[in-house]
Amino acid sequence: MAEPTTMLRCYTFTHWMLRTIQQGIQPAHAIAEMSTKYQSTDMNNLIYKAWAEQGKTMVCCNGGVSRELDEKWKILQAMEHKFPIAKFHEDEYSLGSLMTSMAIILPPEYYNAVPMFQPNTHGIERPASYDYYNHASNIGVHYPAGTPDFALIEMVQGCKLAT
Repeated sequence: MAEPTTMLRCYTFTHWMLRTIQQGIQPAHAIAEMSTKYQSTDMNNLIYKAWAEQGKTMVCCNGGVSRELDEKWKILQAMEHKFPIAKFHEDEYSLGSLMTSMAIILPPEYYNAVPMFQPNTHGIERPASYDYYNHASNIGVHYPAGTPDFALIEMVQGCKLAT
């Protein structure tokens, strides 16, 4: 990781139809799932432990309705080889096994990436890539459109905070 582990953030995406108090509680359930999911010495466990011991910053986002949460979950699953992820479903009796929240722990290379635009003839402004440059370490990262990294950054930066 290019920056101190205190810069790790846990991003959560929670079903928007839940009451405000639940939008704060459900992310904790997803994080609890993460804590039991990664118990070995693999990289995801090390990232989770670093966040839990030194970072602790949570960003609770509006995840949209069930279909949007399912789409977001697919994006997170594509990144599990790099970052710890988890989701939480309520039980069958209370909310019919509804997925209520999901979580991923990310470094600044993702949540601080800058969109890079290229001129186009369609009049639609969408980033062609996201770039991140760490001046302290003199390291830059480029995330081109069409990659799982790009999809994750676009999702994280495009979500509104839960309210």
